[in-house]
Amino acid sequence: MNNLMQTTDAVLAAYRRGETNYKGIPLPYPQTSGTATQQSAYLEQTAQMVAKEVLNGAIRPTEDDVKYPIKKTFTTKMNLSLENSYMVLDRADDVECEVTVGIKSDDYGYFEMYDLPSDGLRFYAEGGIWFTGKEVVDYDGVFSLPQPIIDQLKRMGYDTTAVE
Repeated sequence: MNNLMQTTDAVLAAYRRGETNYKGIPLPYPQTSGTATQQSAYLEQTAQMVAKEVLNGAIRPTEDDVKYPIKKTFTTKMNLSLENSYMVLDRADDVECEVTVGIKSDDYGYFEMYDLPSDGLRFYAEGGIWFTGKEVVDYDGVFSLPQPIIDQLKRMGYDTTAVE
């Protein structure tokens, strides 16, 4: 399969996921009039046009695109508590969770975690992580950064002293 076909397929997949751009190029709204065959042909033509823009260098990778993203996903067991400002809404011990820690640039990362038994319907959290060099200086999304996320950041070479 050549590059144009592969990139066109990737653009079509982005359309199907409901995304509004592909690698920074805005995706035109899909045609809603005409027969299903006409709509499909329009979508294919549009995807191929966007793919050609990508392949002709309309998008130039930045240094961070080459170096990042770094993403680590793992499972662990945790004691969880779902709270708001007023009360504890839910609590459970020894819950198996999937945790992702990602680094998007020299100064920004993220985390996401959810319980596996309910696929995140019962417990879910996500947030941002900010760095100065290799030092974690701030985070948001949760009251305190969970220990498995701190441990993963340490394994990735970050100093987490300021957020522990």
